[in-house]
Amino acid sequence: MKENEDAARVYFKVRGQVLRAGMDGVVTDINHLAVWSMIDAYEIKDRIGTFEKVVCVFYDVLERRRDEEG
Repeated sequence: MKENEDAARVYFKVRGQVLRAGMDGVVTDINHLAVWSMIDAYEIKDRIGTFEKVVCVFYDVLERRRDEEG
């Protein structure tokens, strides 16, 4: 969908930029600074909407991976 193109572009650039916690390095979040940097780099007009979409996609993917791992 056209309205999701910016979020998809940002997500695919920063999806590996994550925050980890604990000795086992469990992924806890996407790096928000990396997301905002790409939003700025692409000069996206709907900054907050794009940020929210990227974070939602990240959490959905993270949850699906955790479900698959058991």
